[in-house]
Amino acid sequence: MKNTKKICILAFAVLACLTLLTTASPVAADSQTPNLVTNPGFESGMVGYSTTYAPYPGPYQSYGQAGVTTNPRLLQSNFSSFTGDGNFLVVNSSTNGSNEFICQNINVEQNKTYNFSVTSRSVYSNSSKALHAWYINGVAITGTITSSFNSWGTTTATWSSSSTTSARLCGKNMSRAYSGADFTIDNLVLQLSAPNCTPHYSQKCVGNNVYWVNSCGEQEELKQTCAGNQTCSAGSCVNQNITCST
Repeated sequence: MKNTKKICILAFAVLACLTLLTTASPVAADSQTPNLVTNPGFESGMVGYSTTYAPYPGPYQSYGQAGVTTNPRLLQSNFSSFTGDGNFLVVNSSTNGSNEFICQNINVEQNKTYNFSVTSRSVYSNSSKALHAWYINGVAITGTITSSFNSWGTTTATWSSSSTTSARLCGKNMSRAYSGADFTIDNLVLQLSAPNCTPHYSQKCVGNNVYWVNSCGEQEELKQTCAGNQTCSAGSCVNQNITCST
C-alpha cells in the first residue's frame, strides 16, 4: 500500500499548530499615588476638617477665625484682595487659646514614607508675622513657615508612619501676634511616597504581546506585538516550530 505524502501549506499549518492564548487587557502603571487628604483644596468648604476657631462668615472677631473663600477681602475688609486656585482657607490667627487652626484624621499604612505639601500666602503686605507649621500626631513635620504676601508659596516635607495607622494632620499658628499674622492655606497633600522605579527594566508577555516592566514590577507600555507565526514566551516573541506529519 502506497503512502501518500501530505503537503503542508504554511498558512494552514500555522492555524493547525497554533496554541490559543488568553489575552488580558493591558493595565497602565500609575506612578502618582493618591492624595489622602479629604477636600484638599477646600472646594467643599470645611468638609473633612475640624477647627477650634470661630467660623467665617460670622460676627467679626479680632482673632481666632477661619473660613473658606475665593478672596480674603470678602471675609474681612482690612485683608488684602487676591485670588488663588478656586477656594482656599483664610486664617485670622488666634492670640490665645488653641493654636491649631485646622485638623484632619487620615488613615495611613504602617512603616511607610509619606510626602506632604501645602501652599500659603499672607493676607497683609509688608508683614513677616504670618507664621504657621504643620504637625502629625503632635510632632512637627515642617519648620515654621513664613507666608509671603507677594505670591503663593509651597512647602514640602516627608513623614514616616512607623507603627501607626492613623495620622492626625494639624496646622498650627506660630505667631500669636495681635495683627499682621493672618494667612491663607490651600492644596493640602499627604500621599504615599512613590518608589524610585527604573523604567524599561524587563519585559513580560500579556497574551501575544510583549510589554515593558519597570524595576518595581509595574507594567508599562507595549513594546511589541508578536507576528502570526510567533508566540510570546518569557518576555520575547519566538518563532513557532511547525511539524508536519507525512
